[in-house]
Amino acid sequence: MTDEQLLQQDIAHVRARFRRELGREPDLANPQTFNEKLQWLKLYRRTPGLNQLVDKCAVRRLVEQKVGSRYLNELFGAFDTTDELWKKWDIDFYSPSAEKLVRWAHNAFAA
Repeated sequence: MTDEQLLQQDIAHVRARFRRELGREPDLANPQTFNEKLQWLKLYRRTPGLNQLVDKCAVRRLVEQKVGSRYLNELFGAFDTTDELWKKWDIDFYSPSAEKLVRWAHNAFAA
């Protein structure tokens, strides 16, 4: 696929998800709302390394590499699935204290 074909595929994906989540078409030609502007940035401002900056684990590695681990808080674990987390700790994810223990790093859809 060419870059233009990939961009058109990404635009279709962003439009479909935006419509599904917000119930209307995004104005990508003249974005006015915060959400429209975010979608435009995802599509047209392809900054090298940006994906690394939105991944919490990748940012930790980058900070450790650049300035050292002394600036990082203690990490008790990083898991790919909740099953892995449950195997290590028995946590009730619906309890108020779980909010303080678990920080999710959801994969946002990549445009």
